[in-house]
Amino acid sequence: MRMDRRWFWLIVAMLAALSVCQAGGNLSVHFYKDTCPRVEKIIHEVCAEKIKAAPTTAGGTLRLFFHDCFVEGCDGSVLIAPSGKNDTEREAEINKSLAGDAFDVVIRAKKAVEEKCPGVVSCADVLAIVSRDLVVLTGGPSWPVTKGRRDGRVSNISQVEFNVPDASFKLDQLLHIFESKGLSKEDMVALTGAHTFGFFSL
Repeated sequence: MRMDRRWFWLIVAMLAALSVCQAGGNLSVHFYKDTCPRVEKIIHEVCAEKIKAAPTTAGGTLRLFFHDCFVEGCDGSVLIAPSGKNDTEREAEINKSLAGDAFDVVIRAKKAVEEKCPGVVSCADVLAIVSRDLVVLTGGPSWPVTKGRRDGRVSNISQVEFNVPDASFKLDQLLHIFESKGLSKEDMVALTGAHTFGFFSL
């Protein structure tokens, strides 16, 4: 089954918008120009290798990015592993189905970047760039990723409920949660459709 290209472009446009409107702060495409100029090339190489081994990684990573941005903005807090001291976002019921390959590609990309630019690039920016690159590598369009996100230091399971849309949500609940993030009905349809990205042949 082939996704209509116009629909796909809409989904990608909404994801790009989400990454900006939920990130906060002063973001820039050239944020790492002096401190880590090859960051995008490094991440792209990791993504290219991963997508060959696990083609469904793209859909899972878009979902991971979506779940991260809807809780406290695009701060990478969904990536924080459980510590035993508190229940993190990853332990929320709705997040238990987030794909292992999605976490894996982000971890690999972050490790590769750290080898070249230690302590410079945030996990939040790595996730945003990885999400874009996997879309490109599966035949989709590209977009400039603004960078400069700061990693969230807190990840709490209590922040997930009613912040991430659940399958049981009624229409009025869905509309409310998207509006609370500054997103329209059209954004809601596009971002919801993006969850099926991995099921389409592009």
